Amino acid sequence: LDTAVVTVGALHAGDAFNVIPSTAKLEGTIRTYLKETQKMVHQRVTEICEGIAAAMGCTAEVEMIPMTIAVNINGSLHTIDVDPHRTLLELLRDRLSLTGTKECCAEGECGACTVLLNGRAVNACLVLAVECDGESLVTIEGIGRPGAMSGLQDAFLRTGAVQCGFCIPGMVMA
Repeated sequence: LDTAVVTVGALHAGDAFNVIPSTAKLEGTIRTYLKETQKMVHQRVTEICEGIAAAMGCTAEVEMIPMTIAVNINGSLHTIDVDPHRTLLELLRDRLSLTGTKECCAEGECGACTVLLNGRAVNACLVLAVECDGESLVTIEGIGRPGAMSGLQDAFLRTGAVQCGFCIPGMVMA
């Protein structure tokens, strides 16, 4: 046996803290924290697998594989493969082309990326896409219809509360 191939699926936050040394210090935004945590988990899992492989007299190749999730978005069921470290915001905008949810601060401060997760307002930049498996989401695209806005959308329009318009979807969703 020359090479042991180890496939690792999504790791949840609790798992991450079991393999990351407690002395690890992270600075920066929550999004940076998520990405750094994922890197550190991958690095630690790789070290563990390499140690096991070395004891077996071979080398290890570790790969993180996408997870298949099923999520109801705006009344439509989507089954999609996502990388374990991708945020809900990245899934919505980059994979599903639901661009009404805006990316702005990427640290949960501004609310431009607000969506409803099981009826609760959340910042899509702070939620991992894999956490939405089996859940129900509503984005700005799921509020109202062309020619039939929701009451809140209509109130924004009637009162001229649009400012530049960039963060309006987040305001409506919140």
